[in-house]
Amino acid sequence: MEQGLIQKPSEAPRAVDAAAGPSTYHPSMPQIIQHPVVVSSANRDDVPSAQHLSTTYTDDLCYPVSNIADIAANIMVPNKFRLRARVKAIFPRNPPTGTPPMANYICFFCKKCERPYVYVLQPISSRTLTTRDNAKTCHGCKDTILAEAELRYRFIAILEQNDNSLTVLISDRQADEFLPPLPPLSPTNNPNDLKKIENRTREANEKVEQILLGAMMDGQRSRPVIDWTVECYAVKNGKKGAKGEVVVYSVFGMKSS
Repeated sequence: MEQGLIQKPSEAPRAVDAAAGPSTYHPSMPQIIQHPVVVSSANRDDVPSAQHLSTTYTDDLCYPVSNIADIAANIMVPNKFRLRARVKAIFPRNPPTGTPPMANYICFFCKKCERPYVYVLQPISSRTLTTRDNAKTCHGCKDTILAEAELRYRFIAILEQNDNSLTVLISDRQADEFLPPLPPLSPTNNPNDLKKIENRTREANEKVEQILLGAMMDGQRSRPVIDWTVECYAVKNGKKGAKGEVVVYSVFGMKSS
């Protein structure tokens, strides 16, 4: 079996630029660290996994299921894991103050600068937005008409097994593999065109919630158990004045049916 990105515990974590996101090397699944499976509501055999969404790595012998407690205690970085868990909640990643609900899980990404940026589609009171938040432009190349922009998924999900939880990123090409396709963009600053983008984005956000949190039943989401694969990797600590690295978990290798 290919060892891929697996390192010995004594080796230093591989630093990754946080802006670059998760690694893109997934030609085949490397060996997944094996842990005993704790019997929780998400791990029990009598609780079926969701049929509409699952990992592509489903062979139980090659890719055993781990539990969140042992994944969090893992010291081998980078590494990859398989787990069965419900989605407790989903959140936007670094949303601007006052961003409307429709902007939750999708951002604009500048292909020229290779960086995400904020483009506010709905009018919001200037009292709730900073100058940077309200800038309808890429801060790198100053594109103001979406000439170099595309829509990308970038958000955070909390996976849950009983009292244990794991925060994971769902973003970029890995998200495209199992979430609804996002509309292509053409250069424009026409309000009518922007309204159409807003409507398509809102529809995609609603579908994301339906896929990950399940159907609404008696006012509550059904939150199905989903068979996931996640990878961990080290990134530079982006907090002001902070040093060292932090370990980030990101979803990969998923498919929808």
